[in-house]
Amino acid sequence: MNKYLESWYEIARFDHLFERNLLGVRATYSYQEDGMIKVVNSANKETLDGER
Repeated sequence: MNKYLESWYEIARFDHLFERNLLGVRATYSYQEDGMIKVVNSANKETLDGER
């Protein structure tokens, strides 16, 4: 599992309303204190330099 605990960037996706106008989509996986996996999804608005 540990080798997957890092940031993963999206290289392709299906068109979803909640991801429209987002670039640089990233999922970051880490362990929580209780041993469960935490996932934080983030992206930039409209451009790669846009608001995160």
